[in-house]
Amino acid sequence: MAILLANIRSDDIPRSTRPMILSCFGDIALHSGEKFEKYLSVVMSVLESAAKIVNDIDPEDEEMVEFGIEIKESIC
Repeated sequence: MAILLANIRSDDIPRSTRPMILSCFGDIALHSGEKFEKYLSVVMSVLESAAKIVNDIDPEDEEMVEFGIEIKESIC
């Protein structure tokens, strides 16, 4: 979890990696059950930040719109 959280916040990873990391949080939560609770507030904060970024995307930038769609799918 620490590595995923560090990578999602890092500017050194490719943008295309971020949706995959967000999806991993959901997979980990499903498999770890109640043990995931200690990470819940941090992960929810990351998801909230990702959702805010999606809301600020310029609708004229097709590449960013596609990235926004990937982020929304990953959050869900």
